[in-house]
Amino acid sequence: MTSPNDADRNDALPGDARLARAFRLAAGDLPPTSPRSFESPASHQPGQIDKRVILQSAWWVDRLARWHRLDDMSPAYRGNVLGFLDRESPAWLYQAAGWTLLEAIYQAITPAEASARLELLELLTPGWTGHTSLGRRLHHLNGTRPSTLPPPPALLTAAETSTPQILRDHDRGLWRAHTESTATYLIDLDRRRILRKPGDVAAREAGNGQVGVRSKLLPYDEQWSALAGLIQCRTGRPLIVLHDRPIGGGYRTATTVTRIEGIYDPPLAGESGRR
Repeated sequence: MTSPNDADRNDALPGDARLARAFRLAAGDLPPTSPRSFESPASHQPGQIDKRVILQSAWWVDRLARWHRLDDMSPAYRGNVLGFLDRESPAWLYQAAGWTLLEAIYQAITPAEASARLELLELLTPGWTGHTSLGRRLHHLNGTRPSTLPPPPALLTAAETSTPQILRDHDRGLWRAHTESTATYLIDLDRRRILRKPGDVAAREAGNGQVGVRSKLLPYDEQWSALAGLIQCRTGRPLIVLHDRPIGGGYRTATTVTRIEGIYDPPLAGESGRR
């Protein structure tokens, strides 16, 4: 089967520009991960799916790299494709987030762009593949409709509360991020610096009689390092930052953030009060 031409692609992108951009990110098309266009036969190899297939509404390309015009497929086959996309969607989002972090670490994109992309992926709530150009066309041909796309969680920001659910690089002030490992991170967005404090693991096990044991010690604990970029700091997600250590630039990831709080007074040793 011949490949589609350019007129077949992106003919039904959703009106929401941010959602359309999120679809491209999940499909590996932001920026393009391959120098070859989707239409190039070389883009499709047996054993894999070019995720950019979701950005057009004329064709399905299976794992054997065979092209199928959607109008010619049986309703059962179209339903199977819809089910496949839904099952694969969590892995696609995980891969897109991983590539975003790697690009930030290797400075292919800025920390601000990485943070923005991770927030874009939050728009892709369960059932999102049914709302892509491919998904909506498959539903139309089968006489079905995609399920309503649940809205992403509305997170309290640093501008709204002293205990926000998300902290962004452009925010101001001094903050403490608590993590699942019990380690805490002081994030000074005014002075652009970050400090890690090991936590007390036994504090999570109150009443068991165990002697307090600190969480794992890491190099440069309780020392400020320059904050190069706050990529992700939100409750329910790992903390991810770029920072400049004494030995040079690098990145730091932490376990899931459980709470974020502003620091006012009195400041602890090594801290300054929030300004």
